[in-house]
Amino acid sequence: MPKTRFFNELNGTELKKADVVLLPLGSTEFHGEHAPAGTDSIIANQICKEVAEKVDGLVLPVVHYGYSRLHEDDPGTVTIRASVLTDMLCDILCSLGKQQVRCVMIVNAHDGNIPAMTIAALEARKKYPEMLVLMTTWWEATRHDESVKQLFGKYGGKGHGGGEETAVVMASGIGYVDLNKAEQAEMITHQGIGIPAPFLKNDFTIAFSRMQEITGKGFEGYPEEATPEKGRFILDKVVENHVHFIRELESAQWKLHT
Repeated sequence: MPKTRFFNELNGTELKKADVVLLPLGSTEFHGEHAPAGTDSIIANQICKEVAEKVDGLVLPVVHYGYSRLHEDDPGTVTIRASVLTDMLCDILCSLGKQQVRCVMIVNAHDGNIPAMTIAALEARKKYPEMLVLMTTWWEATRHDESVKQLFGKYGGKGHGGGEETAVVMASGIGYVDLNKAEQAEMITHQGIGIPAPFLKNDFTIAFSRMQEITGKGFEGYPEEATPEKGRFILDKVVENHVHFIRELESAQWKLHT
């Protein structure tokens, strides 16, 4: 398998040859006593590395800080303002647009980053419409995949610091996971709603101010269900999905329309 090419390790001649650039978008925040604060960054970076190897892409330095206000009461959390994150991402994308990069894929691993990522992508494409900007939040690639859901129990592995995230970190071989410290974090059933948050009826949701409003703890789900083998299975599925999407655009010569 080809070696991963990292954007900041290459010279100008090599950079001019890039069609696809991948931007790992993570966070630094509490993921329970069992998982590293850099869980999201580790996952985003690992996915970008594996996708880049298959599509001959370049991997930008990972963005380690995100909008993490929900977790700021928990140890290890470093959050930045949403406006700062939006401006930074927009500047990164516009820099790539100016260099005539054909396609940028943002691989996001933290839900708090989604609004900033979306706004930045729209602003950058307004300025550089010839550059494709793809946005993916990694767990959505297996959201409806029954083979992944069956690896885990009640919540299908989903959740902040839950089984799926923890397993993928373990499979990456980066960061320290200690399942001896893993607990279970049940969703709180909010009185008057009748079902656990944040999975609410009819696509309505609530703006929570603290993670403890959702689970009573700083994470959610059942991290003790995680294994490196499960993580490897999930990573392979996610990478395959991302590569397939890039290949489709490549075959269409990077054009959304004729």
